[in-house]
Amino acid sequence: VQKAYLVAQEWAMSMVDRVPVPLHELAIGKNIQRIRYEPLLSTSGLVKAKDGFDIFINTEAIGVTHNQKAGTVQEINSTAWSNFDPSLLFGIAHEIAHVIFLDVAGGIQKKELLRRHNIKLERACSNMARMLLIPKQRLIREIEGRLFDVNHIETLVKLFNVSSEVFIWRFQLKDVKDVFKDADGLLAYTHVEKKDQI
Repeated sequence: VQKAYLVAQEWAMSMVDRVPVPLHELAIGKNIQRIRYEPLLSTSGLVKAKDGFDIFINTEAIGVTHNQKAGTVQEINSTAWSNFDPSLLFGIAHEIAHVIFLDVAGGIQKKELLRRHNIKLERACSNMARMLLIPKQRLIREIEGRLFDVNHIETLVKLFNVSSEVFIWRFQLKDVKDVFKDADGLLAYTHVEKKDQI
């Protein structure tokens, strides 16, 4: 996990002046060839292909548009990346994190990572996705002492092209958790499940 986190942190550091981050460049570097849209039980998935990896996106996932129906295939170098919904970008970053884990693992471990669904691994990939999408140094620079300024936070969510949930959870990761420890206040995210309930 530590090795994989270091890879993600190093790449994110190299993107500090490029936000939203050009995730497709990392995908190309990790030999991810295509994004495919199919009905799935989960939001996204990763499949070993002959020439690298393919990322699968559930056609029912939040952020999928009418032109991303079942059977649609997008090459990684497609210009479509700039139009992806933040929810899709998080799923894609999560799957790229799986490839990073595969790169740092070897032998039997590598086969295990391809075979099993492991809750700790999934959590680590989600954390790495947040690191990839919101580079630490850029986040710290952009906050500028305005951590509890709602309008500023909304601007940053758009700048990084992430969901509010991904942005808020980014502050829980070890690499930035202590940076704001002396800040007096609370950032919270609420999600409306139904019209009359939160």
